[in-house]
Amino acid sequence: MQPKNISVVWKRRSRTTLGSVLALGAAVVFATLFASFAIIMLPWFFVIPIAIIPIGLAITFAYPEVAVAILLAAVFGVIPGFVLPSIPLLGGRIRPEDLGIIAFFFILLVRHAGRVGPSLVLIRPYLLPLGSLLVVAAISAVYALMLKKTPARDIFNEIRPFYYWLILPLLPLAVDSEARLNRFLRLLLILALLLAAGMLIQSVAGVRLFQGARVMGLTTVDETFGGIIRSTSPGEIFMHGAFVYLCAAYAMRRPIPVWLLILAGGLLAGGIIVGFTRGMWISVIIGLGLLALYSKQPRYLSLAAVLVTAGVIGVSVLSVTNPRYLDAVTERVTKIDAEIKSGSSFGRRKIEMDYAIPKIVDHPFAGVGLGGQYKPHTLEAFGWEGETRYIHTLYVALATKLGLPGLICAVWFVSFALWRSWRITRMPARDPAITFTALWTLLTATVITSVTQPNLVSTSGVATVALAIFLMETQVVREAPGSESGSRFPLRRYQRLRAA
Repeated sequence: MQPKNISVVWKRRSRTTLGSVLALGAAVVFATLFASFAIIMLPWFFVIPIAIIPIGLAITFAYPEVAVAILLAAVFGVIPGFVLPSIPLLGGRIRPEDLGIIAFFFILLVRHAGRVGPSLVLIRPYLLPLGSLLVVAAISAVYALMLKKTPARDIFNEIRPFYYWLILPLLPLAVDSEARLNRFLRLLLILALLLAAGMLIQSVAGVRLFQGARVMGLTTVDETFGGIIRSTSPGEIFMHGAFVYLCAAYAMRRPIPVWLLILAGGLLAGGIIVGFTRGMWISVIIGLGLLALYSKQPRYLSLAAVLVTAGVIGVSVLSVTNPRYLDAVTERVTKIDAEIKSGSSFGRRKIEMDYAIPKIVDHPFAGVGLGGQYKPHTLEAFGWEGETRYIHTLYVALATKLGLPGLICAVWFVSFALWRSWRITRMPARDPAITFTALWTLLTATVITSVTQPNLVSTSGVATVALAIFLMETQVVREAPGSESGSRFPLRRYQRLRAA
């Protein structure tokens, strides 16, 4: 007699309970009436987000993976601010994606009839370390508000990234079948290509397309590169991860069309270049080096030959059409020491640490609290009000704001996630390129770029890490190749990993 199959994550209900139908119908009616009232009575910046509530409800209930992909597009800045304007509150602003996270979460609870345990088992190993960090952050917010008298606006802005960890349980609730996963992966690739194309347009046209993006002339310590514009976006790590995935898929012989690899890889490489982000360049190079350990040598050598050939062609074209681009890349890489001595870029981060470390020593257990200032106002603060609170270096920022307990919890969570990702990459998987890319993403977000980008305390960084963890874990619980689309999946392999 065959043992009873244990269904865990990928669960498609054949019929919806009467309670779920009634709850959804009531929600749609209420949202429609409220939207009608809002159009008449409320300011315009309230009307647009509220008017799309009925559409969002329908999409989330019928195609939750599409709704989550749209949410990620908003977090990564792809959806312009005039389409989804923010709402003023307590001196700060609530963004539509802030509301979207909790709204999608409750809709998916209704869709699953309140039974979320089977889906959330996928992220159960992370609950203790991540939950500890979130508890410390909540205590820090209360401490800052009640004892430090920090403005509510500043606390709200700095606790927002911790709230975005709700994306982690949201993903398995939304992407709950094989068919939804395949559709979701295609949407992620489209999103990455949109980011790369938008960054190229920003660099060429000098206009800002993405919410939260930076578009500026490229300068180094002793030279300004006229006509060369640096283009960034909040979703850069995600976009770079798509490029790493395509390289890993080629090296691991995944069934991806060659034309897609060439076109998508070229577009993503262009986005990487115009970002002029040294930390990400280094991270991609490290990722391609690590890929040699996870792929077969002949195929990896073929990938290396393709990349070198593409690089030579690209350099040759630029040397004829725009040699200043080559000079800019060279200057960006070779002027690090000069920038540190001059006080720009890396030098600014050193100044931040000079102010932050004494604060850590003075307040080792509570820090300055979320939203608290750690340095005096400088001339830069006149152009950027948050300069007295923002810290570029991730772990220094955590220790300064949350104290040593917050730092310890963050290191615990990061260490566990990296250890688990390393274990998973060594196991058989349906798509090993996904597990490798997840490992690279975690390394990039939490280690390689941690000196220059506080990814765990930024909304886009948290969303990227949560997405990497989710995709990595889906490869653990899925059945061996050959299972049918939408079928249920057993827990046996997942149990073996936990017991190991």
